[in-house]
Amino acid sequence: MSSSTQELHTATTELPVSAALTTQWLALAVLLTGAFLPILDFTIVNLALPSIRQNLGASSAQVQFVISAYAATYGSCSSREGVLATCLDAKECF
Repeated sequence: MSSSTQELHTATTELPVSAALTTQWLALAVLLTGAFLPILDFTIVNLALPSIRQNLGASSAQVQFVISAYAATYGSCSSREGVLATCLDAKECF
């Protein structure tokens, strides 16, 4: 192989590696965002509880039910998404 052919070969092999790394970092960012959103969502619900209690006149038991119902709904949806990702391709589900 001549020097110019070797340089061209090196340059063309580096581009896909760079693109693959960019894709991997993008996938990591998307997954971390997806993992962070439930935490944010539960925080928003917990911050809204005093307003819910005051504006709707809810008791402590009713507010606790709101938290439990929200957590149960989220848990059932995330477990169904896991089953769906197992049956189908995980990339299609996310």
